[in-house]
Amino acid sequence: MKRLLITAALFLCSLITFAQFSGSGSGTENDPYLIFNPVQLNQLRNFLGQSNVYFKLMTDIDLTEYIEDEYPSQGWLPIGNTTSFFQGVLDGNNHFISGLWINRGNSDYVGLFGYTKNAKFKNLSIIDVNITGQNYVGSFSGQAYNGSFSNCFFSGKIKGNSYIGGCVGNTLNSCSISNLRATIEIEGDDYIGGIIGDCYSAISYCYANSTIIGNSYVGGIVGSCSSMYNCSFEGKVFGNGDNVGGLCGFSKKVNTSNAVASIVGNKSVGGLVGATESYGNELFNNCCFSGVVKGSENVGGVVGLLSGGQLIHCFVEGNVKGQSNVGGLCGKTNATSIRRTATYWETFAPSIKSSVVQASYINATKENVGRICGSFWQATIFGVMGTSEENKSFNKTIVAKQGIVQDIVDDSQNGTGAGKTSLKMKSTYEALGWDFNEVWTIRDTESNPYLQHQTAQPTITSNVTSGATTISGTHKDGGLVKLEIDGTTQEVYCSGNAFTFVVSPLQAGHEVRVRAKENKI
Repeated sequence: MKRLLITAALFLCSLITFAQFSGSGSGTENDPYLIFNPVQLNQLRNFLGQSNVYFKLMTDIDLTEYIEDEYPSQGWLPIGNTTSFFQGVLDGNNHFISGLWINRGNSDYVGLFGYTKNAKFKNLSIIDVNITGQNYVGSFSGQAYNGSFSNCFFSGKIKGNSYIGGCVGNTLNSCSISNLRATIEIEGDDYIGGIIGDCYSAISYCYANSTIIGNSYVGGIVGSCSSMYNCSFEGKVFGNGDNVGGLCGFSKKVNTSNAVASIVGNKSVGGLVGATESYGNELFNNCCFSGVVKGSENVGGVVGLLSGGQLIHCFVEGNVKGQSNVGGLCGKTNATSIRRTATYWETFAPSIKSSVVQASYINATKENVGRICGSFWQATIFGVMGTSEENKSFNKTIVAKQGIVQDIVDDSQNGTGAGKTSLKMKSTYEALGWDFNEVWTIRDTESNPYLQHQTAQPTITSNVTSGATTISGTHKDGGLVKLEIDGTTQEVYCSGNAFTFVVSPLQAGHEVRVRAKENKI
């Protein structure tokens, strides 16, 4: 009898030592494993390679002390890799994970998870991360194959080389990305984005308030993606190389999206998208940009280089600067061709129509500049006055080339000139076929048009003149208003619907902008 008791005790200890999960639940959809502490979160690595295993956070989790005890030298060890990956479902249950830090600058596939396949993440926030990796780096996952990310938030700082994103560094195949929000600082080289570095699928209903620094394929939301719908970006994007945009460095299709940003890049730089290449009728439709775009070659308020596709029903408020091929909507257009047989090429020519530019100035220090497009080849740019397909532009926009202000006439390259009063009237846009029932809104005679998921635009009511020390105005929705003067920002809450900023004496040439910070996505 004594030997049996000893044997049973030893067997019980063995079960505890090798248990996959120390908490309650059975891991099914109706009875998920319930996570209450860092130890149980860490135990998700015991389920690598297992599909249809469900987990649910039951409280907020701070990883600070756990990482200090278990991973003190390089921080958290990412869960999963390319040969043994996480395939489960993690429901954050509207809780957050904090204290996640990783310093693995020589490692690829870095994040809370290293590599996931068919995994699903929802209702989870990962806040104040501090992550450094090499390639494929994100707060949730370094790389994701299939699966989904929805209704999640993340914040903090992330650094790496290539394929760096606020949520995921790189997604492969068909990965669903929707309803993600980020307040993030990201620094890397190529394929850098506030949400995802590189994405092979569509992105929808995402928002980032970020500073993004990279080289090529750099965007406020994503470095490169197939398509985007109903997304917004606010912040700054810097790229030393090519394909730099407020939303995407490169994308084939963008719909009902906007950016309020400062964008700086080299070649193919856009307020929304750096470059696109379309072999069909993909659209840049119902989009708007407000801010400043700077680059060298192929610089535009919406897209730097438009190769194929259509740009329609877009609005730009801001300034565009570059050396060559500089335009309020598009820097340069190109036709694209695709081989159908050994001897035949099918050509897709881009078109720009029914769009509006309200810029203070558009400047090319070398050549090719226009209020609508800087340079166009085998493209259709609609400019027939009085049609629903014409493009309009502010008639007092300063267009300069090689330091000389140009005499502008209404034509395809420059659009039909209109005054500010006309550009604040709903009827102007309705005549161009804009949808004010489900897509756009406007305070008639008071504001420029804006998308319905955006906050209403503030209005400056004081005289912004040299020597002024206050800037006052109103905002229809009240709340928080942000002021930007030559890149320096401050914020103030409205008193009722009014706001006032105290500033250093203004000087001639200062760029002054106000905007509401809140976003309704």
